[in-house]
Amino acid sequence: EVQQAAPRQPFRALPRSARPIRLTDSLMRDSYSRMRLGITFQARVKVQNDVRPWFRGLLFLTGIERNHQNFLFGPFVCKSGPLTMAAALTGLINTLESYRGRDMVIRALGYGCQLVGGILVEKRSDKYESGKSLLTLASQLSHCRTVLRLFDDLSMFAYSIQYGLGKKEEDAAVRWISVLGNVADQLYYPCEHIAWAADAKVLRTKSDKWWMFSIVLWGLSLLLGIVRSLRILCMLSRKLRKEKRSSSGESSYLKQEQIKTLVQSEVLIIMSNLADLANAIHWMPPGFLWAGRFSPWFVGLMGTLSSLIGIYRSTMSKNHGGV
Repeated sequence: EVQQAAPRQPFRALPRSARPIRLTDSLMRDSYSRMRLGITFQARVKVQNDVRPWFRGLLFLTGIERNHQNFLFGPFVCKSGPLTMAAALTGLINTLESYRGRDMVIRALGYGCQLVGGILVEKRSDKYESGKSLLTLASQLSHCRTVLRLFDDLSMFAYSIQYGLGKKEEDAAVRWISVLGNVADQLYYPCEHIAWAADAKVLRTKSDKWWMFSIVLWGLSLLLGIVRSLRILCMLSRKLRKEKRSSSGESSYLKQEQIKTLVQSEVLIIMSNLADLANAIHWMPPGFLWAGRFSPWFVGLMGTLSSLIGIYRSTMSKNHGGV
Protein backbone atom coordinates (compact mmCIF):
# COMPACT_ATOMS: atom_id res chain seq x y z
CA GLU A 1 0.00 0.00 0.00
CA VAL A 2 1.36 3.41 -0.95
CA GLN A 3 1.84 5.71 2.04
CA GLN A 4 0.04 9.04 1.96
CA ALA A 5 2.35 12.00 1.67
CA ALA A 6 1.95 14.59 4.41
CA PRO A 7 3.83 17.72 5.41
CA ARG A 8 6.75 17.02 7.72
CA GLN A 9 6.36 20.28 9.57
CA PRO A 10 3.18 22.22 10.40
CA PHE A 11 1.79 25.13 8.43
CA ARG A 12 2.33 27.47 11.33
CA ALA A 13 0.24 30.59 11.71
CA LEU A 14 2.00 33.94 11.93
CA PRO A 15 2.68 35.33 15.42
CA ARG A 16 0.94 38.42 16.74
CA SER A 17 3.82 40.53 15.44
CA ALA A 18 2.75 39.72 11.88
CA ARG A 19 -0.03 42.24 11.64
CA PRO A 20 -1.01 44.25 8.56
CA ILE A 21 1.09 47.40 8.30
CA ARG A 22 -0.51 50.74 7.52
CA LEU A 23 1.39 52.53 4.80
CA THR A 24 1.53 56.28 4.51
CA ASP A 25 0.40 57.95 1.30
CA SER A 26 4.00 58.66 0.26
CA LEU A 27 5.06 55.06 0.79
CA MET A 28 2.04 53.88 -1.13
CA ARG A 29 2.89 56.14 -4.06
CA ASP A 30 6.56 55.09 -4.03
CA SER A 31 5.67 51.41 -3.86
CA TYR A 32 3.11 51.83 -6.61
CA SER A 33 5.60 53.63 -8.86
CA ARG A 34 8.04 50.77 -8.51
CA MET A 35 5.59 48.18 -9.81
CA ARG A 36 7.61 45.97 -12.14
CA LEU A 37 4.80 45.36 -14.58
CA GLY A 38 3.99 49.04 -14.85
CA ILE A 39 0.25 48.44 -14.70
CA THR A 40 -1.74 51.69 -14.66
CA PHE A 41 -5.37 52.50 -14.14
CA GLN A 42 -6.85 54.63 -16.88
CA ALA A 43 -10.34 55.61 -17.81
CA ARG A 44 -10.10 53.78 -21.13
CA VAL A 45 -9.65 50.37 -19.45
CA LYS A 46 -12.65 48.25 -20.33
CA VAL A 47 -14.78 47.49 -17.28
CA GLN A 48 -15.18 43.83 -16.49
CA ASN A 49 -18.66 43.68 -15.02
CA ASP A 50 -19.13 39.98 -15.63
CA VAL A 51 -16.73 38.54 -13.06
CA ARG A 52 -16.79 34.76 -13.05
CA PRO A 53 -17.25 32.82 -9.77
CA TRP A 54 -13.69 31.41 -9.81
CA PHE A 55 -12.36 34.93 -10.26
CA ARG A 56 -14.40 36.16 -7.28
CA GLY A 57 -12.78 33.41 -5.22
CA LEU A 58 -9.36 34.61 -6.35
CA LEU A 59 -10.26 38.16 -5.29
CA PHE A 60 -11.25 36.91 -1.83
CA LEU A 61 -8.07 34.89 -1.35
CA THR A 62 -5.86 37.81 -2.38
CA GLY A 63 -7.59 40.31 -0.12
CA ILE A 64 -9.40 42.17 -2.87
CA GLU A 65 -12.87 43.18 -1.81
CA ARG A 66 -15.63 44.86 -3.76
CA ASN A 67 -17.47 47.49 -1.76
CA HIS A 68 -19.68 49.73 -3.91
CA GLN A 69 -17.28 52.22 -5.52
CA ASN A 70 -14.33 51.57 -3.19
CA PHE A 71 -12.03 48.65 -3.92
CA LEU A 72 -9.25 47.49 -1.65
CA PHE A 73 -6.36 45.64 -3.23
CA GLY A 74 -3.19 45.01 -1.29
CA PRO A 75 -2.28 48.24 0.54
CA PHE A 76 -4.06 50.44 -2.01
CA VAL A 77 -7.62 51.68 -2.31
CA CYS A 78 -9.04 52.48 -5.74
CA LYS A 79 -12.06 54.78 -5.76
CA SER A 80 -12.23 55.42 -9.48
CA GLY A 81 -14.96 53.00 -10.47
CA PRO A 82 -15.91 49.35 -10.91
CA LEU A 83 -13.36 46.62 -10.36
CA THR A 84 -11.32 45.84 -13.47
CA MET A 85 -9.11 42.95 -14.42
CA ALA A 86 -6.12 45.29 -14.21
CA ALA A 87 -7.02 46.23 -10.62
CA ALA A 88 -7.35 42.56 -9.71
CA LEU A 89 -3.99 41.71 -11.26
CA THR A 90 -2.30 44.59 -9.46
CA GLY A 91 -3.89 43.52 -6.19
CA LEU A 92 -2.56 40.00 -6.63
CA ILE A 93 0.92 41.33 -7.44
CA ASN A 94 0.92 43.63 -4.42
CA THR A 95 -0.19 40.79 -2.17
CA LEU A 96 2.52 38.44 -3.43
CA GLU A 97 5.22 41.13 -3.18
CA SER A 98 4.42 41.60 0.50
CA TYR A 99 6.02 38.99 2.76
CA ARG A 100 2.95 38.64 4.96
CA GLY A 101 0.62 38.59 1.99
CA ARG A 102 2.69 35.95 0.21
CA ASP A 103 2.78 33.86 3.38
CA MET A 104 -1.03 33.98 3.69
CA VAL A 105 -1.45 32.89 0.07
CA ILE A 106 1.10 30.07 0.38
CA ARG A 107 -0.49 28.88 3.61
CA ALA A 108 -4.01 28.85 2.17
CA LEU A 109 -2.81 27.17 -1.03
CA GLY A 110 -0.82 24.55 0.89
CA TYR A 111 -3.69 23.59 3.16
CA GLY A 112 -6.11 23.66 0.24
CA CYS A 113 -3.90 21.22 -1.67
CA GLN A 114 -3.74 18.96 1.37
CA LEU A 115 -7.53 19.06 1.77
CA VAL A 116 -8.26 18.17 -1.87
CA GLY A 117 -5.35 15.74 -2.15
CA GLY A 118 -6.33 13.95 1.04
CA ILE A 119 -9.90 13.49 -0.18
CA LEU A 120 -8.75 12.12 -3.56
CA VAL A 121 -6.29 9.70 -1.95
CA GLU A 122 -8.80 8.48 0.62
CA LYS A 123 -11.45 7.80 -2.04
CA ARG A 124 -8.90 5.79 -4.05
CA SER A 125 -10.60 6.80 -7.27
CA ASP A 126 -9.07 7.20 -10.70
CA LYS A 127 -7.65 10.51 -9.43
CA TYR A 128 -5.54 8.81 -6.75
CA GLU A 129 -2.26 9.86 -8.38
CA SER A 130 -3.48 13.44 -8.63
CA GLY A 131 -4.21 13.35 -4.91
CA LYS A 132 -0.70 12.14 -4.16
CA SER A 133 0.72 14.95 -6.28
CA LEU A 134 -1.35 17.53 -4.38
CA LEU A 135 -0.12 16.15 -1.05
CA THR A 136 3.46 16.38 -2.30
CA LEU A 137 2.84 19.99 -3.36
CA ALA A 138 1.39 20.75 0.08
CA SER A 139 4.53 19.33 1.69
CA GLN A 140 6.78 21.46 -0.50
CA LEU A 141 4.78 24.61 0.26
CA SER A 142 5.11 23.84 3.96
CA HIS A 143 8.86 23.49 3.52
CA CYS A 144 8.91 26.80 1.64
CA ARG A 145 7.29 28.60 4.58
CA THR A 146 9.71 26.96 6.99
CA VAL A 147 12.66 28.34 5.05
CA LEU A 148 11.11 31.79 4.86
CA ARG A 149 10.64 31.80 8.65
CA LEU A 150 14.42 31.61 9.07
CA PHE A 151 14.35 35.42 8.88
CA ASP A 152 11.44 36.05 11.28
CA ASP A 153 13.43 36.07 14.53
CA LEU A 154 14.39 39.74 14.44
CA SER A 155 10.89 40.99 13.65
CA MET A 156 9.47 38.88 16.48
CA PHE A 157 12.21 40.11 18.82
CA ALA A 158 11.50 43.73 17.89
CA TYR A 159 7.81 43.22 18.61
CA SER A 160 8.55 41.57 21.96
CA ILE A 161 10.84 44.45 22.96
CA GLN A 162 8.24 47.00 21.88
CA TYR A 163 5.51 45.25 23.88
CA GLY A 164 7.77 44.73 26.86
CA LEU A 165 5.77 43.84 29.97
CA GLY A 166 2.60 45.24 28.47
CA LYS A 167 2.31 48.25 30.76
CA LYS A 168 -0.18 49.85 28.39
CA GLU A 169 -2.65 47.02 28.85
CA GLU A 170 -5.66 47.82 31.02
CA ASP A 171 -5.95 44.30 32.42
CA ALA A 172 -3.11 42.52 34.24
CA ALA A 173 -4.26 39.07 33.09
CA VAL A 174 -4.20 40.11 29.44
CA ARG A 175 -0.76 41.64 29.94
CA TRP A 176 0.91 38.56 31.40
CA ILE A 177 -0.81 36.17 29.01
CA SER A 178 0.51 38.29 26.14
CA VAL A 179 4.02 38.32 27.62
CA LEU A 180 4.02 34.52 27.95
CA GLY A 181 2.71 34.23 24.40
CA ASN A 182 5.54 36.42 23.13
CA VAL A 183 8.08 34.26 24.95
CA ALA A 184 6.61 31.10 23.40
CA ASP A 185 6.66 32.69 19.93
CA GLN A 186 10.25 33.86 20.38
CA LEU A 187 11.47 30.43 21.49
CA TYR A 188 9.59 28.71 18.68
CA TYR A 189 11.80 30.10 15.93
CA PRO A 190 15.23 28.82 17.04
CA CYS A 191 13.76 25.38 17.77
CA GLU A 192 12.29 25.22 14.27
CA HIS A 193 15.50 26.51 12.73
CA ILE A 194 17.54 23.79 14.44
CA ALA A 195 15.05 21.13 13.32
CA TRP A 196 15.22 22.39 9.75
CA ALA A 197 19.03 22.52 9.83
CA ALA A 198 19.15 18.96 11.15
CA ASP A 199 16.90 17.71 8.33
CA ALA A 200 19.04 19.59 5.80
CA LYS A 201 22.22 17.99 7.26
CA VAL A 202 23.56 21.41 8.20
CA LEU A 203 23.72 20.36 11.85
CA ARG A 204 24.64 16.89 13.06
CA THR A 205 21.76 16.27 15.39
CA LYS A 206 18.41 14.53 15.37
CA SER A 207 15.55 16.74 14.26
CA ASP A 208 12.69 14.85 15.92
CA LYS A 209 13.05 16.40 19.37
CA TRP A 210 13.44 19.89 17.95
CA TRP A 211 10.30 19.51 15.83
CA MET A 212 8.52 18.35 18.98
CA PHE A 213 9.78 21.40 20.94
CA SER A 214 8.65 23.76 18.18
CA ILE A 215 5.20 22.19 17.94
CA VAL A 216 4.74 22.26 21.73
CA LEU A 217 5.70 25.95 21.77
CA TRP A 218 3.33 26.62 18.89
CA GLY A 219 0.50 24.84 20.71
CA LEU A 220 1.28 26.76 23.91
CA SER A 221 1.19 30.05 22.00
CA LEU A 222 -2.16 29.15 20.44
CA LEU A 223 -3.60 28.11 23.80
CA LEU A 224 -2.45 31.37 25.40
CA GLY A 225 -3.97 33.28 22.49
CA ILE A 226 -7.31 31.56 23.07
CA VAL A 227 -7.24 32.35 26.80
CA ARG A 228 -6.28 35.95 26.05
CA SER A 229 -9.16 36.37 23.59
CA LEU A 230 -11.63 34.84 26.06
CA ARG A 231 -10.48 37.29 28.72
CA ILE A 232 -10.85 40.20 26.29
CA LEU A 233 -14.33 38.98 25.34
CA CYS A 234 -15.38 39.06 29.00
CA MET A 235 -14.08 42.62 29.33
CA LEU A 236 -15.80 43.73 26.11
CA SER A 237 -19.12 42.18 27.13
CA ARG A 238 -19.02 44.14 30.42
CA LYS A 239 -18.23 47.34 28.54
CA LEU A 240 -21.08 46.69 26.11
CA ARG A 241 -23.61 46.13 28.91
CA LYS A 242 -22.38 49.25 30.69
CA GLU A 243 -22.65 51.30 27.50
CA LYS A 244 -26.23 50.13 26.91
CA ARG A 245 -27.28 51.09 30.44
CA SER A 246 -25.41 54.37 30.77
CA SER A 247 -26.43 56.45 27.76
CA SER A 248 -28.23 56.59 24.45
CA GLY A 249 -27.90 58.52 21.25
CA GLU A 250 -25.63 58.46 18.23
CA SER A 251 -22.34 58.52 20.19
CA SER A 252 -23.45 55.59 22.34
CA TYR A 253 -24.55 53.68 19.25
CA LEU A 254 -21.17 54.22 17.59
CA LYS A 255 -19.34 53.00 20.70
CA GLN A 256 -21.52 49.91 20.82
CA GLU A 257 -20.79 49.18 17.17
CA GLN A 258 -17.05 49.54 17.82
CA ILE A 259 -17.27 47.11 20.73
CA LYS A 260 -19.26 44.64 18.61
CA THR A 261 -16.57 44.84 15.90
CA LEU A 262 -13.89 44.04 18.49
CA VAL A 263 -15.99 41.14 19.78
CA GLN A 264 -16.29 39.74 16.25
CA SER A 265 -12.53 40.01 15.79
CA GLU A 266 -11.79 38.13 19.03
CA VAL A 267 -14.31 35.39 18.14
CA LEU A 268 -12.57 34.91 14.80
CA ILE A 269 -9.18 34.73 16.57
CA ILE A 270 -10.52 32.00 18.86
CA MET A 271 -11.92 30.01 15.93
CA SER A 272 -8.65 30.31 14.00
CA ASN A 273 -6.52 29.35 17.00
CA LEU A 274 -8.75 26.38 17.82
CA ALA A 275 -8.37 25.04 14.27
CA ASP A 276 -4.58 25.45 14.42
CA LEU A 277 -4.45 23.97 17.93
CA ALA A 278 -6.28 20.86 16.70
CA ASN A 279 -3.56 20.38 14.08
CA ALA A 280 -0.78 21.17 16.56
CA ILE A 281 -2.00 18.40 18.87
CA HIS A 282 -2.25 16.04 15.88
CA TRP A 283 1.48 16.63 15.18
CA MET A 284 2.54 15.95 18.78
CA PRO A 285 4.00 12.60 19.91
CA PRO A 286 1.57 9.64 19.73
CA GLY A 287 -0.45 9.01 22.87
CA PHE A 288 -1.16 12.67 23.64
CA LEU A 289 -4.89 13.32 23.18
CA TRP A 290 -5.64 12.81 19.44
CA ALA A 291 -2.03 13.01 18.26
CA GLY A 292 -1.57 11.27 14.90
CA ARG A 293 -5.23 10.42 14.46
CA PHE A 294 -6.23 13.01 11.84
CA SER A 295 -6.35 12.04 8.20
CA PRO A 296 -4.54 14.36 5.73
CA TRP A 297 -7.80 15.84 4.40
CA PHE A 298 -8.99 16.76 7.92
CA VAL A 299 -5.66 18.46 8.67
CA GLY A 300 -6.14 20.36 5.42
CA LEU A 301 -9.69 21.29 6.40
CA MET A 302 -8.63 22.73 9.77
CA GLY A 303 -5.75 24.60 8.18
CA THR A 304 -7.87 25.96 5.34
CA LEU A 305 -10.45 27.21 7.82
CA SER A 306 -7.76 28.96 9.86
CA SER A 307 -6.16 30.45 6.74
CA LEU A 308 -9.43 31.83 5.37
CA ILE A 309 -10.23 33.39 8.74
CA GLY A 310 -6.80 35.02 8.74
CA ILE A 311 -7.32 36.40 5.23
CA TYR A 312 -10.76 37.69 6.17
CA ARG A 313 -9.45 39.41 9.31
CA SER A 314 -6.61 40.98 7.37
CA THR A 315 -9.02 42.31 4.75
CA MET A 316 -11.41 43.67 7.37
CA SER A 317 -8.52 45.28 9.23
CA LYS A 318 -7.44 47.11 6.07
CA ASN A 319 -11.02 48.16 5.31
CA HIS A 320 -11.39 49.69 8.76
CA GLY A 321 -7.93 51.25 8.73
CA GLY A 322 -6.75 48.96 11.51
CA VAL A 323 -3.25 47.76 12.14
